[in-house]
Amino acid sequence: LLMWPRLYQLPYYQSCVISVTQSLRVVGETALEVFLRVDFSKKLEMNYLE
Repeated sequence: LLMWPRLYQLPYYQSCVISVTQSLRVVGETALEVFLRVDFSKKLEMNYLE
């Protein structure tokens, strides 16, 4: 645990953390977009059925 700050200062670990953060952000945005689209299509179907 004490070594973690020292490891984090290394460029390799920083780039790993940055790339992981970016990929997580992309995955999150994609999942949100898909969820919103599915939710929207469900609402359209419900409106159509009524």
